[in-house]
Amino acid sequence: MIFKHLLELKLGPGEQVPEDCRKVNVIPVFKEGKKEDLGNYRMVSLTSIPGKMMGQLVLGIISKHMEEKKAIRSGQHGFTKGKSCLTNLIAFYDGITGWIDEGRAVDGVYLDLSARLLTQSARLLTQSPAASS
Repeated sequence: MIFKHLLELKLGPGEQVPEDCRKVNVIPVFKEGKKEDLGNYRMVSLTSIPGKMMGQLVLGIISKHMEEKKAIRSGQHGFTKGKSCLTNLIAFYDGITGWIDEGRAVDGVYLDLSARLLTQSARLLTQSPAASS
């Protein structure tokens, strides 16, 4: 609901995102390794120029709203400008070593699910539209 309201502020009430801006072609691009392994592909989206511009506009609106409402914690690293999996890992490591320095018992598990998500995305792309609905 908030997203719709924010978008209407930029587009105008009742206006819709143009059809050209809503369509995207996603293609798998081979990285390396065995071509049969879907994990060896990365997904690339081919978007129209107006679609990319609209995406940047929407991203700006959402980012500004989230910043104003303080909806994103400082510990959020994924999908955050200036932060990454590496900064998250460094923060995690810093926290763990701090607890060890204090003499605390520490167990840690660090999961990277990105490869699993990419594999699932690739499988969805190889299915027919009827099979995925």
